[in-house]
Amino acid sequence: MKKIVIGVVCLLIFILVVVLTVNITKNHKKTEENQVNYEEISNMIGDYDGVKVEEGNIVIDDGLIELEVPISNNDIYEEDSDVGTTDKKLEAIELAKEKWGADETVSFRCDSVTSNGEYIIAVVSNETATVSTYFIVNLEKRTVEVDY
Repeated sequence: MKKIVIGVVCLLIFILVVVLTVNITKNHKKTEENQVNYEEISNMIGDYDGVKVEEGNIVIDDGLIELEVPISNNDIYEEDSDVGTTDKKLEAIELAKEKWGADETVSFRCDSVTSNGEYIIAVVSNETATVSTYFIVNLEKRTVEVDY
């Protein structure tokens, strides 16, 4: 009798594991299908399968998602331009460091380059990995402004 009860319990556990695995797999596939590749969409303008892409915005037709996406402006990347190069980013970071002051508790990173050639530099806490502030650095004018 004990063997039958143990066998039934093992069978029920096996069925439960199979059902849970199937449900998790279905949910994972739905999540993958629903993901939007914002990098690809940011390069498009128009209406694609319920996703309306406007200059700088992505709006899902059901109104649930509205996301600011920087649209790349290729004007700053002309053949003779060095805007956005590693050297220029490092130069912008150095200017932001000078403005921030000596501080071993933070690190600096270049988050983006705007269409008019300004560098957005993030000051990141080494302890919490959160952004403390942003600087807008204009290398032509040698200005550093606090943005956040």
